Amino acid sequence: GETEDILWAPISAWALTTLFNSPALGVIDFVKEILPFSDIIPVATIAWVLRYLYPESGPSKFLGLDPKDSDTNGGNN
Repeated sequence: GETEDILWAPISAWALTTLFNSPALGVIDFVKEILPFSDIIPVATIAWVLRYLYPESGPSKFLGLDPKDSDTNGGNN
């Protein structure tokens, strides 16, 4: 429900920030989770589409969703 979103918002924002290496995306997801009745917006799916299908688009660049920034060395940092 909407009450659980208050607890879920920081967890979800952290997860998307980490997965996509994009603090801006984390902020957008946090705001989306805090706002009532906005759970229908698929932020992670939209971010994935922007990153891998439209990497040169304005929104993708604004959010820092460059696929070259993804982990390509198998997790060995």
